Amino acid sequence: IASVYVRPGARRHGALRALLRAAELWCEERNIIELRLHNAVDSRLANEVWEALGFEAVEVLRLRGLRPGGGH
Repeated sequence: IASVYVRPGARRHGALRALLRAAELWCEERNIIELRLHNAVDSRLANEVWEALGFEAVEVLRLRGLRPGGGH
C-alpha cells in the first residue's frame, strides 16, 4: 500500500477499513500472504491508525539529500 487518503469529512465512517478489506480479499484470491505499507514516520495519527488496523513497523528507511536544501 503506497498511499491512502480519506477526506476529513468521510473519516470515522469505515472507509479505510473497507478499502483495506478489499485489498485483503484481492490478495487472498492471489495467494499473497502479507500487506506492506509505506507511511510517513512523523505522522502520529497515521501511525496510530495503521497500528489499530494490525500493521506493525518492521523496518526503517533513511534518506540523505544530495543537494543543499534538496532533502527528500
